Amino acid sequence: MASFAWHDRKDNIKVLSISGEIGERDSELRKTISQLPQMHSFIVDLSGVTAAQTSFFELLYEVASSSQVKVVCRSSAIADTCLQFALIPFPTVRSAELSLRGDATVAHLFACLRDVPPLSKDGQVLVNYMAGDDADFDGLEKLLANKPSLVSQIMRIANSAYYYRQQSIETLSLALSTIGMSHLARIFHYNLFTGYLSLFKPQQDFFMMCNECAELSVSIAQELGYDSSEISKIWIGGLLHDLGIMGMAFFFPDKYADSQHFAKTRPSTPAMAELIHFGVGHQTLGQLMAVHWGFPSYLVEIVGNHHKNDFSKKSMVLPILCADAYVCARRGLLAPPWELLLNKLFRLYEARIPWKNPKSEFESVISAKYFPSMNEY
Repeated sequence: MASFAWHDRKDNIKVLSISGEIGERDSELRKTISQLPQMHSFIVDLSGVTAAQTSFFELLYEVASSSQVKVVCRSSAIADTCLQFALIPFPTVRSAELSLRGDATVAHLFACLRDVPPLSKDGQVLVNYMAGDDADFDGLEKLLANKPSLVSQIMRIANSAYYYRQQSIETLSLALSTIGMSHLARIFHYNLFTGYLSLFKPQQDFFMMCNECAELSVSIAQELGYDSSEISKIWIGGLLHDLGIMGMAFFFPDKYADSQHFAKTRPSTPAMAELIHFGVGHQTLGQLMAVHWGFPSYLVEIVGNHHKNDFSKKSMVLPILCADAYVCARRGLLAPPWELLLNKLFRLYEARIPWKNPKSEFESVISAKYFPSMNEY
């Protein structure tokens, strides 16, 4: 006979712990399992189970079809049986809990998210510009240079099914011309009336980091000899590489602030802090958003792999990887050593680092670009 008991975890997550051998006579346990669909999500801990009949896993599979079920087990035989019934086994209750939290984060984000709201002043500046007689695409591209939320909207719209195309829209200039002046004006007017009147500090910090990374990425790429087309893509990639953080910061500002504080005050990377607080990392979340919005493949790759330390081949991700490491380090976040990454990058391209003092040069690049104070909004 098997014994079982309920335990409560954080975020109202329930854990059903089962131990012993699960047989046909465990009617009370089977009754409890059959009633689980009344709950939205839960964890079934089979760590103490020594054996279980196939009918138990069949019942658990039926329950999983209508509820979010995470199964925990340590026995390889139990794990193999779980997999036969499409039940992915987790090694610990903690890992299963984080997976449930990640599912909840993604579900909530996609239930609310269409576009990340822009700053209200962004809409005003662009509406005023569009009202002028000399408005053109080049001028618009310059005004959008440090506005990642609006750039993400424009790239999403240009790659949506509304605009018939034979290939992805990969650059901002092409996206602007694809949408056209009249539709762009409508987008900016809409943002003017729906933009946030104020921002939380985590959201302010996010915009600054995106802008800094975009400028540094371009500076590094130029020294490595990337062509103009690649530079345009690297700039967008640098600006939108943290798309997942954009979603976290706007729709979970308090939880994101806690995550940032955790990363700064504990011996933990930002990725680990995100996993603990959200159950999912910003690369994974951002990649889901990029695919959902129909972003071009190179941008999906940058968003999903900008922390992947792979110097086996030349890639547009690499300048962004180095720039992002520097931007994180200057804010006191635990990150890969940017000097080491920079050396590996230039060795890959068989080039010498052109700066005598890269840190000083990087600070000059950041300070040379006008980033408006968030207090002005």
